[in-house]
Amino acid sequence: MDILVFFLAITAGTWSVYGHFQRKKIVRIAMDEYISFDLEQQKLELLAHQVLNRSLGNFEHRKHWLKDYWSFRDVNGRFLTKVYIDLQVKNRFNEICTITAKINYGVLDGINGIEYEPALD
Repeated sequence: MDILVFFLAITAGTWSVYGHFQRKKIVRIAMDEYISFDLEQQKLELLAHQVLNRSLGNFEHRKHWLKDYWSFRDVNGRFLTKVYIDLQVKNRFNEICTITAKINYGVLDGINGIEYEPALD
């Protein structure tokens, strides 16, 4: 029994570390390749960004927001997760605002899509 508990603890710790580094990689890729391009298209200047932990940022808080934040499997059995990032941006009128980006990604698929709230026009 002690060996089983030890094995489960090691496995959970390994997946936790893997998930942490995968999340950092996904954020870096999204910022470099997708978000910077979208902001450039809208003529917005990125001042700062912050990865949100246990928060949906500007997205609507639903009754079961933990279900929306934490990982789940889709109908095809793929393991999907989301990362929320607050982006502090400045527009062409020098107004500073905060936009929340939701990055949807699959563990094996990479980034599936990025949504913004408020939406980029």
